[in-house]
Amino acid sequence: MAITNTSCPSGTQGTAYRGCTIVASGGSPPYTYSVSTNSGFPPLPEGMALNRTTGNVTSARIGGQGTYTPEFVVTDSTRAQATQAIGFAINGNNAFLASIFPATSIFHHRVDAATTSLPVDTSPAAPMYSGYLTATVKPFFGNNSNAPFPNGIPAIEVPYNQAMVSVTTTVYQSYFTSGPIPANAPVEGTGNSTGDRHVLVYREAGGGNNPALYEMWQGIYEGGPWTDSSNALWPNVSTNALTPQGNGTSDAAGLPVGPLLANADEVIGTGTPSSPNGTIQHPIRFTLNHMLNLGIITEVTL
Repeated sequence: MAITNTSCPSGTQGTAYRGCTIVASGGSPPYTYSVSTNSGFPPLPEGMALNRTTGNVTSARIGGQGTYTPEFVVTDSTRAQATQAIGFAINGNNAFLASIFPATSIFHHRVDAATTSLPVDTSPAAPMYSGYLTATVKPFFGNNSNAPFPNGIPAIEVPYNQAMVSVTTTVYQSYFTSGPIPANAPVEGTGNSTGDRHVLVYREAGGGNNPALYEMWQGIYEGGPWTDSSNALWPNVSTNALTPQGNGTSDAAGLPVGPLLANADEVIGTGTPSSPNGTIQHPIRFTLNHMLNLGIITEVTL
């Protein structure tokens, strides 16, 4: 017995999926299809579902983005099983990230010395310890940054009238107890991650609502209301108003995550994924294991 197909069509976040059928042969039909719960594999992209009887993978509106490679399992009438990992490449729709906060916001401006004329640190502590000089910058954009998991921190845009749902915060600060967080909102590292699991939701303006940014850390959705370990809210991102001083956010750096992401839209520019020509001209998030004379800091923004 085997699963005979090894690939499925790609899709685009926010649209319906054109479908894919997992096909089995051999063994003793009828077959039952499922997605492995092995933590070494991601689930299906958020918003997609598998028909256990027919093997059809469908979605009315894809929520995930990135490349997911879940492991499919087929079980025959004798309980014999076969498995196959199949990739789903989901294009994101992240253009909205460039409009979070006004054009005058620091989040939309270059921060290099030549542009800002900010002074360079010349103190004795400024030179980098020689033991660190061999380190390189790596594209580690999420807690599960290698296949078969999607790379990066995903985000999703929802309409102004997106239904509000209950959100329970279990550890740190909570700016909201309900939010427009759809069931198909993508989770950093997917639902199988044990890491940061950021959930970023941008609500469009309309119907008397301001454009708003909802962010959760360690967001979990298991067939019911959302829970998180902390969250933050920017209720009107058409202004430069930030969160109250000292109250924290969903990020260790104390800043919004969404506008500081390096995303494929701006990197690709007018080129192609294999030949990009875009540039990133705004601050971005990055992670350090420690900073000189400043103790341990896990996330900072430059």
